[in-house]
Amino acid sequence: MQDPLVERLAWRALLRALAAGTVHLSLTADDGDERFSGTYLRNGKPIAVTAGSLEDVILEMAGVPRRKKCGGSCGKEKPLSQYSKNESMPDGHCRACRDCETARLRRHKARKRARGCAPAA
Repeated sequence: MQDPLVERLAWRALLRALAAGTVHLSLTADDGDERFSGTYLRNGKPIAVTAGSLEDVILEMAGVPRRKKCGGSCGKEKPLSQYSKNESMPDGHCRACRDCETARLRRHKARKRARGCAPAA
């Protein structure tokens, strides 16, 4: 959950952009999976944003970095830039952060070596 002040500022920025006609918002539903998307102008260039919730689209349009809680071993809340992309997930990113995923893969490789499995060439 974002700070309420940040959310209010994001909504104000969106309302100003809507009034100026520089924002387009839409909802798509593919296979029962709802995705929100928006397009806005930044420095005269169109920027597209897609997310699982309208709140995430609006916050990203306002320049507030989206965050999520890591589903790996650390359990910390981190910016989405710390997660690899995975389009099959609702938010478009892996459930574990890059650090946790790297540690998991190292543990997995060590277990395979201990069992005597040869690494794939």
